[in-house]
Amino acid sequence: MKTLLITTSLLDSVSWCRIAPNTPCKYNPSLTWKEQAYTDLKNTLARIWVPGNKAVERGQAFETAIFSKTATREGVLYKASDKFKTVVDMCRGGVPQVKSRTFLAVDDVEYCIFGKLDVDLPALDTIIDIKTTQEYKGQSKYLGSMQHKVYCYAQRRKNFKYIVAVFNGETDLEIQELHEVNYTMLDRNAVGDEIEDSIRKTVSFLKEFDGPGELWDLYQNTFTKY
Repeated sequence: MKTLLITTSLLDSVSWCRIAPNTPCKYNPSLTWKEQAYTDLKNTLARIWVPGNKAVERGQAFETAIFSKTATREGVLYKASDKFKTVVDMCRGGVPQVKSRTFLAVDDVEYCIFGKLDVDLPALDTIIDIKTTQEYKGQSKYLGSMQHKVYCYAQRRKNFKYIVAVFNGETDLEIQELHEVNYTMLDRNAVGDEIEDSIRKTVSFLKEFDGPGELWDLYQNTFTKY
């Protein structure tokens, strides 16, 4: 039996594609949010790499600096030293970039649920995920994701913490605000049921969205390689 791959980014991408509005996309006005969401999802399934913008590059540099516990190139993040040190202290003692893999059977199909944790803190029974943004939109943006539930379920961790660093613009290096968004897994079986339901909705969407099944073919034959 073929095992299919599931990632939290796939679950969240499909969830967004299902509800994205048919209004102009802020980042690409030539497309609607719905069209942009579909394009992004198709690229993900086809494993087509799309270069990131300056904000994405800054986020990657920020994570690298946190993991190495020092700024890594030409003063990056030095201007944010106080808040930067706060994030380092929150992650101290953790194991960075931990690969997580667990298997779950849903409707007689086996799925490999794979992810990479930013920081795993076994001693605190906690996983940390580092986010960077130009605008903090509240806890619901993060708690509406499946990421914390999937990672806690897969790693059997009770607690999950998003650390959200807010910057001005795409290139500014000074952290303006820090936010924490916390989640606690109270019932692992209930969370497992939620994940199963999310997988069913994802599979149904990939099979039915575009009629001919192009997304489903990409998912089975291209995305599911690990």
